[in-house]
Amino acid sequence: MARTFSHYERCIDTVRTHHPDMPRQSVILMRLGYHVFRAMNERLDAFFAAHQLSASAWAVLMKIYSAPDQAVTPSEISVAVVQSRTHMTRVADDLAAAGLIERSHDQVDRRRVVLRLTPHGVARIQQLVPLVWAEYEKLLAIFSADEATQLEGLLRRWLAHLEPHPSSAENDT
Repeated sequence: MARTFSHYERCIDTVRTHHPDMPRQSVILMRLGYHVFRAMNERLDAFFAAHQLSASAWAVLMKIYSAPDQAVTPSEISVAVVQSRTHMTRVADDLAAAGLIERSHDQVDRRRVVLRLTPHGVARIQQLVPLVWAEYEKLLAIFSADEATQLEGLLRRWLAHLEPHPSSAENDT
């Protein structure tokens, strides 16, 4: 990552020679955010691939696992993991083929599809949870406890700033 980012930093500095009013730190922070996100995803993708899953599949499994009755609709998953419905359908197909989830119809509304964990899916999650947590710890090991707390606060603040906010007109209805 360092070589890749240093390349971008040189490019940013070159652009700045043509545009001296460029907010260099803002541009650097945006690129750093992208590179951190990409590197983290690459590490997690490799980790989950070693366990015959993808990061998206893990997110789906955890969304279902965390639901009160371990059942959710495909739409709920799509919103929760911020992925397209098409992508979530492919992931659900793969998880169903692996015997980790099953599709069923909602008992109240038979038209509504519900995704549920199978006993094999629950066992797989319980087997992987300590390994996933250890991987997360490795990814964040560079930070002290205080730094991790500070990073969490900064990221939460940034996310709150970036997430769409309902307009006051929508709140008045």
